[in-house]
Amino acid sequence: YFARVSRSFGGYSNSEREKLKRMPIYQTAEGKCVRLQSRRGGRNNGDSRNNELQTYYTISPNISSNDFPLSQKSKSKVLELPKSRECRELYQDLSIQSLEEDNLVEKFVVPDFDSLSDTEKEKVVESIKNKWDILKRNAMLVKSIENLEFIPNMGHMTQPDSNRGQRSVAFLAAKELYDPENKML
Repeated sequence: YFARVSRSFGGYSNSEREKLKRMPIYQTAEGKCVRLQSRRGGRNNGDSRNNELQTYYTISPNISSNDFPLSQKSKSKVLELPKSRECRELYQDLSIQSLEEDNLVEKFVVPDFDSLSDTEKEKVVESIKNKWDILKRNAMLVKSIENLEFIPNMGHMTQPDSNRGQRSVAFLAAKELYDPENKML
């Protein structure tokens, strides 16, 4: 509705955009509806959540959701990409950034890698290998991957984890395996 109205009347003013951002009508990847901006007020009641500004993103339609699975925490920060062109234009008008693969991996996949299941981790590792030519252009991503334990070491078994069940493969960081004599990627 808001997207159609915006197009019919030539867009929203700044104050109207701010009001739209405070409405809980934006669906996250986990299915919850959220505000893009917290409501005004509540500053003196001790509830710090009213003052927090959460940044939400969409994922570029060019990215397959199967390539880079997201943790529940990350899904709460990613908005579902609207299906209609008008809604996508409204999201752009509201300054909701659409992430490409390198930014998605940097902002969400790498920081939450440990919370993924082993199957999801394997998908991530395979996708990183397959898309390394594109991903390596993001210097921040490369830096964060240096310390990430994402390389499977089949020779080492891990201890059972009561929260996630038995893990059969230990993961190592690239810096633990790096040999300057050999090109890795």
